[in-house]
Amino acid sequence: MNENEQSTTALTEEPQADRVPAARKTYARALLNIAVFWGISVVLQLLFKKLLPQDAPKIFSVILNFAPMYFIAFPIYLFLSKSLPASLPEKHKMHIGQILLAFPCCEFIGIAGNLIGTIINLILFLILGQRTDSTMLLEGIFGEASWAFVIAAVIFAPIVEELMFRKILIDRTRKYGELPAILISGVMFGLFHGNFTQFFYACGLGLLFAWIYVRTGKVIHTIVLHCMVNFWGSALPLILLHSIDKDVIKEMLVNQNYSVMLENIGQFVPFMLLIVVNWCLALAGLILLIVNRQRIKLQPAEEELPKNKRFPAAVFNYGFLILFAVCAAEFVLQIVTKK
Repeated sequence: MNENEQSTTALTEEPQADRVPAARKTYARALLNIAVFWGISVVLQLLFKKLLPQDAPKIFSVILNFAPMYFIAFPIYLFLSKSLPASLPEKHKMHIGQILLAFPCCEFIGIAGNLIGTIINLILFLILGQRTDSTMLLEGIFGEASWAFVIAAVIFAPIVEELMFRKILIDRTRKYGELPAILISGVMFGLFHGNFTQFFYACGLGLLFAWIYVRTGKVIHTIVLHCMVNFWGSALPLILLHSIDKDVIKEMLVNQNYSVMLENIGQFVPFMLLIVVNWCLALAGLILLIVNRQRIKLQPAEEELPKNKRFPAAVFNYGFLILFAVCAAEFVLQIVTKK
């Protein structure tokens, strides 16, 4: 390489090197804001739970579990995030047909991720001798205010989570490289769920939603998909399970006695049909992902970092480390607090 080439290389690499501290700082602040959101939510939930009378109706406990998160912590998070400059992706319309075709892909990712989570929970059960899976399904079936869980899961959670992990986080980090922005969005979304039952499918869906947002620039598309996934995977099964005798379900899920299902097979027909439809959708989703794999491409960002600097900037910062520690603590608590 002659002197002119060396000079040109130095001029092109120097600005990129200057971007690394700015990228690290941006990632740190963006991820720290999510950790602050989590911290405020937990503190307020514990405080309100302590103030709530023990004989209060269950619905108040459920509302006070979600209200601090969505109506207090989230506005604070939005305020903190305003000071971070945003770089918006180019906007492209996603037609209803494309959204409907994306749904089977979501189902495949959801079922595959759920299977991985089940295997991990089984391994932990064999090692620890106690169940470590999430109790959300049981709470939704047997809870006195299960409808409140449905509303939170189908409406509030998709809106808040998509704005936080897609719109705001990606808008602040995408300019330093689409790949790390998408990966951080998806992985942190999975970790934020705080348990192995939900981590793998939430991570996979988060990656897909992040890519869709980067390509369309419209968070409404991922909110709609998120609502559809949560309704189909959470609300609809609960609606169908509510038509089955609760003692039968409890015997199955708590005592692992599946013979009662055969004894009451008629009650399970709608739920079993849903399972069959889900697997058909998942198969279609796998085929769609394989056929369209060439279309999953990334574009150069405005302030793209050198390849060997992207992930150190995104991961080795105080915001990532704090949020990761918070999520890891939630994973541990999910395990050690199981009876």
